[in-house]
Amino acid sequence: MKAAEITDAVVEAIHSGKYDHIRLNLPNGDMVGHTGDLEATRIAVEAVDLQVGRMEKAVRESGGILLITADHGNADEMWAWEKGKLTREPDGRPRPRTAHTVHPVPLIMVDPKGSLGFRSDIQKPGLSAIGTTLLQLLEVPIPYNYTAGLLK
Repeated sequence: MKAAEITDAVVEAIHSGKYDHIRLNLPNGDMVGHTGDLEATRIAVEAVDLQVGRMEKAVRESGGILLITADHGNADEMWAWEKGKLTREPDGRPRPRTAHTVHPVPLIMVDPKGSLGFRSDIQKPGLSAIGTTLLQLLEVPIPYNYTAGLLK
């Protein structure tokens, strides 16, 4: 799925010093997660993990900050459930869950300088808070009607 090629370009961009912000999506876990194939999904997630590690190394070397998150889950729940019971195909195999999950997804921050931290007073931060947090990191004025940012 081009995760390595995407990461090659991102690592080069990080080391170039030309950019204040780089945003990308590695869709492997999402796309393969829809198949219900546990082994293929495990491999997809491992591929993403390897590439995130490469980006983390580049960010640490450049003195930048790395945020890692997702907009939803998919590889976290491979099969469909109904009323607490696993649903099955006519042949007995678990039925793949083709919809996105609604489980919370983490926001991970890599801050090599250790100067930043997340607020603890926001009980259920949502995806919109990440946009505001990016504005905080870039020191861009935050519009009055935006969700609160997550940085202390």
